[in-house]
Amino acid sequence: MASQQPDQGVTAQVHQTTEELKDKATDRMRGTVDAQSTSLGRQVGGIGEALRKAGDHLDSAGNGQGAKVARQAGEQARRFGRYLESSNSDRLLADAERFARTQPWASAGIGLIAGFVSARFLKASSEGRYQSSRDSRVAADAPLRREQHETAALSAGSASGAR
Repeated sequence: MASQQPDQGVTAQVHQTTEELKDKATDRMRGTVDAQSTSLGRQVGGIGEALRKAGDHLDSAGNGQGAKVARQAGEQARRFGRYLESSNSDRLLADAERFARTQPWASAGIGLIAGFVSARFLKASSEGRYQSSRDSRVAADAPLRREQHETAALSAGSASGAR
């Protein structure tokens, strides 16, 4: 009984195709992250600008302390928005890794909160899907149940009339 070894050319071709697919997927993911971070950066920058305007309004209304807090929050949001707009996926990943190494407890807390929020979101969306699915089944079964009820009533009526 001879042992069968795969053809070296086929193995190399499969390996090369796998690497190409991995590279395409990585490039696509990087492009998506870059586009989403730029979009999110613009939104966060807009929120920062709105907070700055709110600070101006609070200042004109005589609430200096509230104005100061709003302006500081607005400036932080605008800086974070510029960071998101200007950063590519490699920089975002490197910064996230650096933060996780220097602040492990904060990273664990953020992960815990993100997991909790995700679980609540999934549970809420699952309950909504279950309820709408149940409602549609009840609506679809309504004619069948009415027919069964009428048949049962007729059978009971004919059984009592037969006595």
